[in-house]
Amino acid sequence: MRLFLMWGTGYPKVGDLIAELRKSHQIIYWIGRTRDRKEKSSETVFHDYFEAYEGKPAKGVDTSTFDPPGEHLIKSLRDTEAVILTMMNKHFDWMCVDERRHLYFSMLRYWYGVLKQYKPDLIIFRTVPHGVFDYLIYELAKMFN
Repeated sequence: MRLFLMWGTGYPKVGDLIAELRKSHQIIYWIGRTRDRKEKSSETVFHDYFEAYEGKPAKGVDTSTFDPPGEHLIKSLRDTEAVILTMMNKHFDWMCVDERRHLYFSMLRYWYGVLKQYKPDLIIFRTVPHGVFDYLIYELAKMFN
């Protein structure tokens, strides 16, 4: 099974978790803390949690083929957009609404492209998705079933 692992809190025994998951699964994308990067394998894309939160792409991911979000996708996620723009009050309060919307659409383009490209079978969240990027991933994953 192809897994996305959303483990951004530097869990002390993350190495044990990764080793156990690798016994029967392929971890294709992992969002974690930089100190955990040493646990990743060569086929795993590692994305620093804080860089993901800021809307930066993972190192090594070619985004040139990611299309901008189309009208259908934007309309189907209009409720998600409203929730995320409100969530941005916490960490992006210094941005005006236009900047927040630009960040949201950049994240939407990136995460939609990542999910289409890597096609995970399962996404494991360490906790309830409650940050901007992980909530967006959660909502996109529901669209992909």
